[in-house]
Amino acid sequence: MSRRRPPRAAVGPVTPPTPPESSARQLWGRACLACGAAAVGLWWTVIVWAGSQLPNFSHRQQFISELGAGDSPQALAVRGLGFGLAGVLTMVCGLYIAARCRHDRAALLGSVLLLLAGAARLGAGLYPCDVGCPVFQASAAQLIHSWAERASLGLLILAATSWGVAANRYPALKAISVVSFGCATWSIVLLVMMVTSPDQPGLYERLASGLLSLWMLLFVVTLWRAGLWQRALDWQRPDYAPRRRRFR
Repeated sequence: MSRRRPPRAAVGPVTPPTPPESSARQLWGRACLACGAAAVGLWWTVIVWAGSQLPNFSHRQQFISELGAGDSPQALAVRGLGFGLAGVLTMVCGLYIAARCRHDRAALLGSVLLLLAGAARLGAGLYPCDVGCPVFQASAAQLIHSWAERASLGLLILAATSWGVAANRYPALKAISVVSFGCATWSIVLLVMMVTSPDQPGLYERLASGLLSLWMLLFVVTLWRAGLWQRALDWQRPDYAPRRRRFR
C-alpha cells in the first residue's frame, strides 16, 4: 500500500496582524472614508435640488449635465458642488484607500481608478455644458465636459471591477465582491440603453449613475465596518509568500 505524504507546511513565518494606528490617524482615516459617502450624498442632493428649480426639466429625457448649463445660480451650484466638490471628495477617499492598500496591486488599481474618476468629475465641472447640450455644433467646453463625464462613469465601472477581484483576498471584504461585479455589469447595460434609447436617455443615465453611487456607498461602508481606518486589512492567507525560482 502506498502511503500518502502529509501536506507541506507553509513556507515562511506567519505575518502578525497589523497594529492599530494612533488616535489622530484613526480620526483622519474616518474623515477620508466619510468623504466618499459625502460625495455620493452631495451629488444626488444637488441633482434633485437643481431639477426642482426648473419647472420644465425632465429627468427622463434630459441629461444631468443640462442642469449645469448657463450662468444661473442653480447652474453654478451644480458645477461647483455637484461636479466640483463631489469630485474632490471622491479623490480624497480614493487617495486614502490607495495609501492603505498600496501593497495589493488589484486593490491599488481600483483605488487609483476611483481617484481618477473623482478627478474626471472635477474636470467636468470646470468646463460647463452648453445650454441644451446640443449634439452638433458643440463648443470646446462642452466637448471637454462630455468626455470628462464619460471618463468618470467608465473609471467608476473599472474601479468596481478591480475591487470585485481584490475583495476576494480579504475575509472582511468578500461580501462586496459580488456586488462590485453586479453593479459594474448592470451599469454597462444601462449606459448602452441610454445610448440606444431616444425617448428617455436621462432615465438610464441616472439609473447607471445611481447604481455606481450605490456601489461606492456600500464599498465605503464595508471598508468602514472592516476597520480600514484602524489598521491595514489582513489577507486571507497571511503566510502567503511568492516562491522564487532558484537556479542551480
